[in-house]
Parts: sequence; structure tokens; C-alpha cells
Amino acid sequence: MWRSIDKPHTLDWLSSKQFKFVVGPEGQEFMVHSALVAEQSKPLHAVITNGMRGSLEGIVKWPHVDVATFKRFSEYLYTGDFMSPCFVPSADVPSDKTRKASHLGRIEDVQIIEKAYSRFQFRRRYVFQHHPLIYVPHPDWDDVYDNGDCSEVFSSVANVYIFAHYYDLQRLMTFCRAKIHSLMSLAHDREEVIDLLQLCKDQPAAAGLKELVFEYCALSLHWFLTHKWFHTILEEYPEASLRIIKKMKSFNTLYGRDRSNIGIKDPEGDSSDSEANWYREGAED
Repeated sequence: MWRSIDKPHTLDWLSSKQFKFVVGPEGQEFMVHSALVAEQSKPLHAVITNGMRGSLEGIVKWPHVDVATFKRFSEYLYTGDFMSPCFVPSADVPSDKTRKASHLGRIEDVQIIEKAYSRFQFRRRYVFQHHPLIYVPHPDWDDVYDNGDCSEVFSSVANVYIFAHYYDLQRLMTFCRAKIHSLMSLAHDREEVIDLLQLCKDQPAAAGLKELVFEYCALSLHWFLTHKWFHTILEEYPEASLRIIKKMKSFNTLYGRDRSNIGIKDPEGDSSDSEANWYREGAED
């Protein structure tokens, strides 16, 4: 019987039958404990126990799943985390290691963006909540990979997210979103996020990443507008344009509230803290 992964965990799966997963168009084979897979979600429980030939023979064929994504999923099954580009073992990062603030000097209203970026970095809706972290982002990955091809940094985790959505792995989806956010929190203006915006446009399974991606795009808008590809996506994706504008309005309101709280008055006499102007996105969410 399917058991929610949120319930107390036992090691009963160790004695379960190992299933052969034939993955990708070339059919690479992997062996995984069947009970460990089945307990992740109802759809995966059905894959293992549906009584059809594959489940009876202990073989699951997944030609639609790429091998790299399956390897990360398998590592997550056994450890609760998975390795992906720009992540390193948490044990290798000193606890007192600090990362200098991302440079935000390209933007005229730099104080507004700094305040909004600080809120973005610590939003509880995005950050890790439940999982032990075996891997963490390289604390200087933005500098280390500044001139290299980082296209897989975000897409590798996003692919696991889409896989998790397909099989209703809610906890893994939340975990992947937190991983992407942890990368974003250490690196401002990464143009690879434009690829994530394209993914949100083209892939319904990526809908749960929209808020995260839209907010990052709003924070990096001044830089992203120098990329023709970004303009093209916005022309074809009106929802993104609207949501990014709303995010930017919320930045101004957040800054206005902060100034009001310390006794700074708007020189124009307008209150940016009004209900009419406030785009409701509490920093505690």
C-alpha cells in the first residue's frame, strides 16, 4: 500500500524486490528498490503494483525520462538530496563561509532593488524547509562560472522538477524549487534564468516555478532587457510581462514602506503604502 513520504519512515524497503528501470531512448538500465519508489506517490505506487506485465516482471520502461534526471531522482530516493552542476557537498563548505553581496550597480534605483533582492533571498515560500542538505550551491558559483556555459545549472534541477510534477512528487517539487532559489540567491542577473522563463512558457508542468522566475526576472530586468531573446519571450508570453510589472510595483511599495517605517517622507507627498498600491506579497510568505 502506498505510504505518504511525510509519514514516519522505516527501512522496510531494504527487503523489497529490486525493479529494473530501462531509461531514455537508448534503454540504459538501473536497479532500484521497488518499495522505495512506490512510497513516493500514488502514481509511482501504481507503476510498481498495477498488475500489468511490467510490474509482474519487475521492469519499468521509461524512454521519455532522460538518464541524468533519473540518476538525480534515484540519488534523491536513497539520500534525500541529489547532485547537480554548481552544487558541492555541504561538508566541504566551511560554516563561516560568507558570500559578498551581488553587485547591483547596473540599476538606477539601486536601493529599491537591494531591498527587494534581500527580501527575495529569505522568502520562506522559496527556501529549504524540511530536507537535510547533502549538497549546497558553491558559495562563489557566480564568480567561478562567470565565463563558462552554465546552461545546465538551472535546467538540470528544472528537469527533475518537471519529472516530479509528472509523477505527483510534491515534496521533490518543493525541494527542486528551493534548490533553484538557492542558486538565484547567490547570483544576480544570470541570463540562464531566461531559459527558465522560456520553460515556464512552454511547459505546463513548470507552472509551480513561475512566481520564482518572474520575481528574479523583475530583479534583473535592467540587465535582461539587453537580451533580444528576453524581448522575444515577453512578446509571446503576456502573462510574464504582466506579472513582472506587478513584481516591480511591489518592490517600490516595499521600499516606500521601509522609508515610512524609519520616518522618511515621500518628497512628492504620495503614500506608496496605500491599499490601492500595495501588491500583496508579504515577505513572510
